[in-house]
Amino acid sequence: MPHALSRPSIKEYIQSNDTNAYVAPFQIKDKRGRVLNTFPVQLAVARKTQNIITAYPVGR
Repeated sequence: MPHALSRPSIKEYIQSNDTNAYVAPFQIKDKRGRVLNTFPVQLAVARKTQNIITAYPVGR
């Protein structure tokens, strides 16, 4: 999942829970590295530790 955070289309700081919210493209690849599908995901990331709290697909 770290590659999704390298090119987020949206990044927002949520002060109430000290997290960063991202919307970024996520790619499903086969064993050879070919992209099979790409879809947007929303991620919540702890600001201090950079741990991913949750990630889920968003509407296409």
